[in-house]
Amino acid sequence: MIRRHRGFATLFVTLYLLISAATAYAECAWVLWSASDGASLPVSAWDAKSRCEEAKNERLRAPSGTVERKDVSFVCLPDTVDPRGPKGK
Repeated sequence: MIRRHRGFATLFVTLYLLISAATAYAECAWVLWSASDGASLPVSAWDAKSRCEEAKNERLRAPSGTVERKDVSFVCLPDTVDPRGPKGK
């Protein structure tokens, strides 16, 4: 009986952790990054991935009469991800 109870508790804790992680990931802020010449810079932050993607698409649309820069790229990443890599000491 104790073994059955322990299995249920383990399953419950595992499911709780998975749901918590998914919820936390869904609720995080999103950062629009630009990359050019090997350097990544944050451009703006958004509360939802869809809004960040909209901002990215706006940046990619060149207004009429302007020249598009092919050497600049944009990407939306969760605010917990930094494409520049870890900070050094």
